[in-house]
Amino acid sequence: MKWKILSPDPRTEAFAREILLLPPVAAALLSRAMEDKKAVEDYINVSSSALPDAYLMNDFKKALALLDDAVEKKQKIYIYGDYDADGVMSTVILYRALWELGADVHYYVPHRVYDGYGLNSAAVERIAGEGCNMLITCDNGIAALDEIALAKKHGMRVIILDHHEPICTDEEQVLPHADAVVDCKRTDNTYPFRDMCAGGLCYRFVKEFYKYTGRKFSLDRELVTFAGIATVCDIVSLRGDNRVFVKNALYLLNNAVYNRGLCALLNLLGKEKGTISTYTIGFNIGPCINAVGRLETAAEAVELFITTDREKAEDYAKLLVQTNKERQEITDSAAQRLIDTVDPSQAVQVLYDPDIHESVAGLIASRVKEKFYRPTLVITNAENGCKGSGRSVEEYDMFGKMSVYRELFTKFGGHTMACGFSIPYENIDVLRKALNETCGLDPKELEPTLKLVCEIPLDDLNIELAYQLEKLEPFGKDNEKPRYCTRAARIATVRLVGAKKSIAQLTFLSPSGKQIRGIFFDGADRIRELMPANSDKEVLDKFENGFSAEVDITADIAYTVEINSFNGRDYLQINIADIQ
Repeated sequence: MKWKILSPDPRTEAFAREILLLPPVAAALLSRAMEDKKAVEDYINVSSSALPDAYLMNDFKKALALLDDAVEKKQKIYIYGDYDADGVMSTVILYRALWELGADVHYYVPHRVYDGYGLNSAAVERIAGEGCNMLITCDNGIAALDEIALAKKHGMRVIILDHHEPICTDEEQVLPHADAVVDCKRTDNTYPFRDMCAGGLCYRFVKEFYKYTGRKFSLDRELVTFAGIATVCDIVSLRGDNRVFVKNALYLLNNAVYNRGLCALLNLLGKEKGTISTYTIGFNIGPCINAVGRLETAAEAVELFITTDREKAEDYAKLLVQTNKERQEITDSAAQRLIDTVDPSQAVQVLYDPDIHESVAGLIASRVKEKFYRPTLVITNAENGCKGSGRSVEEYDMFGKMSVYRELFTKFGGHTMACGFSIPYENIDVLRKALNETCGLDPKELEPTLKLVCEIPLDDLNIELAYQLEKLEPFGKDNEKPRYCTRAARIATVRLVGAKKSIAQLTFLSPSGKQIRGIFFDGADRIRELMPANSDKEVLDKFENGFSAEVDITADIAYTVEINSFNGRDYLQINIADIQ
């Protein structure tokens, strides 16, 4: 892993005094182009009042008017969502808002295996057969040219609420012939922020709809929580509008949850108020929502969040948690099998395994990508041909590169960092060869880079620094938790913990004698490499058996600064990212 330490900014000390924060925090803010006190205050104290005018979105006002007409006329409205967390949350936001108004509202969430991603013609026919007057797509629709045309043929009015890239032909966007297309990634977009996920967009839409119709938006706290969950789970930029949604959601999740189903899920996961972070959303809540969309049907997740019955909420929550456990077992075994087949010499990994459950292909692609730092496509057999999912690295525009070979796919969609597709078996080798011949990646770009704000002496680490860094939350894509480094740090004790003894607990000793706790997840093997060859056998035995072992190791460390709360007290802890 490469380390890239930012060049010291000569303004840091003066800026720290101006904003009344410690120099390492000031350095992190300067690195994110926040160069004056007002910018910092706006960033730290972000609020809903900072959101741009929603009417700047193309077709936004038109969509409000169309929906108002449908609600007033008691027309049958169908929400067509998606089976991932963003699609589920978007569906729930729209459904809850319209149901509360007494609208004749229904939803359709596609089945991952039988329907596939996005709007499909068979589903449109079924919805038409139910007498649908208005179709609202959320988290899909921008690329469904034929399916939207079919819906229009059946006499439906169609509103698209999407955040994916539109189809472009010869650099000209081609939009579906819907009645309103609201998508901030339209090339003619006039809204200043283009990175909302569908959940955030749907939240803004229903909030403005209530205002447009003169109704009190009593669901605001409930629905902004869903928007925040969608934003974290869809791994979109945590800047601009998204920062507002997530900050509000985290406050509510830690103080007052307004949805019965969400309460049931949090209780079952053992997540208490005051302990919930973006990590909790991304690695505990999100996977449970996604799991039923992978192995069952995402409609069960929708039902969890729209039910008002306590027993049903508890039953659905149990189903989500149990399904996620099953998903983990399937993913672990399949990922290891596929990792063993990887050829690291190929810049783009195009991996085929007919026995992988198609619903976990994307998760396995992520595992391979993380281990080898290569753009990765995982393909498996499906009902009609083959299906695949892709996950990319920052240096590779997966959607753009694969769009060049669109003729190889029977279905294709996605964005810069991920994609989903259907492909005939005979085209897999063709795709593998084409992507590797045109990947354009330098070998140096195929090694992950750890970006570090600055060096900090161990003696300068303290709990106040951890408290100040908390002010920069929520952390996520484009607002990662600042990482720092210390040269020649002395490790005084090590201990292996966890079910697999893969986590290393460390004690660092500063030059002045201050002890600092550290934790290194999946760091056991790295610590073994650093243990001196002539280490005392008693020390090694203690280390391997989970007891604290005294050592004297000097190494460079890269880390984030954390707060570890225990028995009502806060302690400083550094979370190790790499040791060299």
